[in-house]
Amino acid sequence: MAETTLSSGAFDEIAADERTSGVKIEVKGVPGYQSDTQSAVIVAQMLAGTAVAGVPMRVEGDGSAAAALFGRGSHSHRMVMAFRRGNSTTPIDVIGLSDNPAGVAATKSILIAGTATAAGQINLYVGLDRVQIGVGIGDTAATLATALAAAINAETNLIVAAQTSATAGEVKITCRHKGEIGNETKLSINLLGDLGGESTPAGIAVTGLGFLTGGSANPDQTAAIAAVQNRDYYYYVLGGWSDTATLSAWSPELEAMWSPERELWGRIGITARRGTLSQLKTFGSARNDRFITCSGVFGTVGPIYETAARLAAKAARSLANHPARPLHELMLTGERAPEKQDIFSARDRKDLLWSGIATVKEGPAQTMVIDRMITLYQRNASGDRDDTWLDITTPATVGLIVNTIKRLVYDRFIATRCILVDDETAEVVDTAIPCTCPKKIKATIFAHYSVLKTAGLVENEAAFRKLFQVGRDPNNPTRINMIYTPDIANPLITFAAQIKFSLQWPSDLVDAA
Repeated sequence: MAETTLSSGAFDEIAADERTSGVKIEVKGVPGYQSDTQSAVIVAQMLAGTAVAGVPMRVEGDGSAAAALFGRGSHSHRMVMAFRRGNSTTPIDVIGLSDNPAGVAATKSILIAGTATAAGQINLYVGLDRVQIGVGIGDTAATLATALAAAINAETNLIVAAQTSATAGEVKITCRHKGEIGNETKLSINLLGDLGGESTPAGIAVTGLGFLTGGSANPDQTAAIAAVQNRDYYYYVLGGWSDTATLSAWSPELEAMWSPERELWGRIGITARRGTLSQLKTFGSARNDRFITCSGVFGTVGPIYETAARLAAKAARSLANHPARPLHELMLTGERAPEKQDIFSARDRKDLLWSGIATVKEGPAQTMVIDRMITLYQRNASGDRDDTWLDITTPATVGLIVNTIKRLVYDRFIATRCILVDDETAEVVDTAIPCTCPKKIKATIFAHYSVLKTAGLVENEAAFRKLFQVGRDPNNPTRINMIYTPDIANPLITFAAQIKFSLQWPSDLVDAA
């Protein structure tokens, strides 16, 4: 029987020419499969706080720490809290940005008129937050305006401040931030209606309600983009901004993350936009961003940046669990459905989806749920319609596959410092010496594809095996080239059926079937 031999070339630390006596042992951990912890970053405006503008800060726990970091009631604080209501586990960093110095704050003046002839309450809603004041018989408009302004300012979690004016009964509401986000604050009364115990006392009228207006000039994104260069976030929650300057700054950055130099595959930007059907279609048709999704809404009561945070919360949790599963029917925790006339119909949503706009729809009990989250990408370089990157599940799935392939190849062949030889030589190299060849690499990749198939990430293994290519570079003997051709799993989006019934199927027709 031949003596078993094992080459000293298998060792990394014990020298081949070791002469001292004793037992020499080196210990190596063998890498196993590891899944990434997928974190999110919220980019939003900040007020006075302990955080430094433009520097990512981790917000731990339930998100309440964002108040001290970025200012209580700030854009950043409110987005974090909206995100956390629907997702308590995904790690979040926040990049707080200072207001644009040239910006203008949005405002709105409401007018209280009359003298109360019955007691009750005024229930003013700032977005989805209720500010309530008591009303006594005989209270005048001026008295109530003063009380309402004081009540608004006492609610420090609000993004607005209030003051009375020289006009009796007038309350001027001003966003605490400059920029377009202020235009997303809607003032309403009695959202719960009579059934919810909300009505304005007799003798009193409140007018001038609606969205704040006049906010302009969003923050420059340069500092935020610079701040993520050496970070590894998966989900970029873009403040609910959808202006051209912001999206055109982030789109090439997200594209660059997918490059061989950055190797940050699967990264996605998430935002939302308010508008009419026509406005959203026009906006969406003008964009073509592969890795940004923008959901369109019309009549929601809450601000669009909180809608964006809720969308990101649900998408981040679901895609991390399994990137190929569709996101439809996931409830946007904290989102309130608008009135029926302000909700996009199924036909409207179809039009939006053909214009690059992701959609939401009404769920049970005045909730809102995801309908379909698509990217803004619509056409290829030739200008032809291209659905390759339609659903955000596609970049998420591809990103996970690429990350696992990179980790597999690195752990098996690069980290072990393999020798690269041809297939024939590999058969005779001492098995103790880390050694590989195209044939071994191919077998490893094929076995891994089966694992991905079992995980529900890919399909059509036979086609993959036929199309797959791997070989040594003819001009560089230290390099392996591979063409990897997965057929990725797809989300079930539509189930179409035709119901053909009969009051009594003829027996001859049944027999012939």
